[in-house]
Amino acid sequence: MGENEFENKIKELSGVIDRRDIKLSEEEIDERWKLDSERALLRRKHRILWNSVSIAVAACAVIAFLTWHTDFVPSEIDTIEHYALSQRPAADNTATDIRLIMADKTEMSVGGEESYIDYTLKGKIVVDSDTIDEISDDSAPRFNQLIVPHGRRTRLRLSDGTRMYVNSGTRVVYPLTFGTGNRTVFVEGEAYFEVAKDAERPFIVKTGSVSVRVLGTKFNVFAYQDENPNVVLVEGSVDVATSQTQRRLKPGQKVEISGDGLGEPEKVDVESYISWTNNELIYDDEPLASVFRRLQTYYGFTFDIRCDISRVRISGRLSLAENPADVLSAISFAVPVEISSDNTVITVTAK
Repeated sequence: MGENEFENKIKELSGVIDRRDIKLSEEEIDERWKLDSERALLRRKHRILWNSVSIAVAACAVIAFLTWHTDFVPSEIDTIEHYALSQRPAADNTATDIRLIMADKTEMSVGGEESYIDYTLKGKIVVDSDTIDEISDDSAPRFNQLIVPHGRRTRLRLSDGTRMYVNSGTRVVYPLTFGTGNRTVFVEGEAYFEVAKDAERPFIVKTGSVSVRVLGTKFNVFAYQDENPNVVLVEGSVDVATSQTQRRLKPGQKVEISGDGLGEPEKVDVESYISWTNNELIYDDEPLASVFRRLQTYYGFTFDIRCDISRVRISGRLSLAENPADVLSAISFAVPVEISSDNTVITVTAK
């Protein structure tokens, strides 16, 4: 109701009262109109104030939710993600050694067959039997990068005691030491985690589009480029989230990621997903094309498939520590295909 309309209604009401022989003077009518106007205005102010308070409370609730959710979901690029995306080293498909890139940009090649990198000794990095002094610079975040080429795997223990198994074709970005907040690492590729428990500092694995949040547990993250990522939980509990969806996994469950969405958790045989940590590839009635994709990831092969293998499935166990030629020979023996190699190009034809 507008101001003029409101005025007319009040005066009309006052006039009616006057006509019913309740004799009021013109001055009294004006005084009543002013009093009723002030009361109505006060009620409107109270209603506006209450609505404003309600909106403010709702806004605070939304902000509180977004504050928690943003801490968990990678909707904003945080420090480690910014570093991982902006400090990506040039790809080297010919590299055979593991590369350890320090915070000061110095680089170390790790050539052992089964290398172990340890950050738990304060101020030191132990690589196999070699000890490296950690260069301190508290004025900037100090991150290391571990790059594992095709055909190699390694183990890494972070400063909090968390153990990582890092698979072929993987890059991991992690801090030299964890602060008082979340313990966050960045992964491109595949890594298996045994997280040191710390109720005050959740452990978060980021892959660019996905966050995995835990306090202490064992799980596998598969996040190669051009592959559908997934997370498999072995022990404990993890929360997996994208910018659109969140899922909580139970032991023995896997969730697949597609774009910004998450599938429903499904029960799986976790051994087939983490067997690579023991240098094995276990498959049970798996499509041959899927096995080839995994071998391509682990060894850096390029498969040239010249026959129809869409209905060929295979079960078995392969040792990834063996010569790749022996691995391919074992597959050729088990299924009706011929496999030949020319350097890194593997040709598959029908028998």
